[in-house]
Amino acid sequence: MRNQKGLTLIEVMGSIVLLGIAVLGITYILQQSSIDTKSNEKTDDAVVAARNVMEEIKNKLKSTATSTTVYGQAIPLQQLRDRSSSIIYYPDASNRRYELQIQSHATTLGAVPLTNSVVSDLDSIFRRVTVTCIDLSTQKEFELEAFVEFK
Repeated sequence: MRNQKGLTLIEVMGSIVLLGIAVLGITYILQQSSIDTKSNEKTDDAVVAARNVMEEIKNKLKSTATSTTVYGQAIPLQQLRDRSSSIIYYPDASNRRYELQIQSHATTLGAVPLTNSVVSDLDSIFRRVTVTCIDLSTQKEFELEAFVEFK
């Protein structure tokens, strides 16, 4: 047998191919991670926008105010009290990234006895409010729902 010193051309080429496959795999994983991170950031923006609208509605719907303003746009509260809907845009009406659809529904909570002689009709106190946030570039939707006191 001869004394072998160094690598043959086949061994070098095989090493380069294996290294190339490993680099491509790592690059693909990093790319997918970046795409997922951007998607999660958009979802977070939608959640924050929907929560801000819901919190403003929760704070103002039980007052006597006829409207409130969120992101520089008016939300008619009387329409929500009357089980109607409204649409606003985030971050504002001229720069539309998300459409926020606000819908008020009747509840089916029924009545609960408070004492032996007093019964409270929860349907006359609460509205089920749904805020649907739609990403206008991808048409992805996020929905937030809550029972809101309106009287």
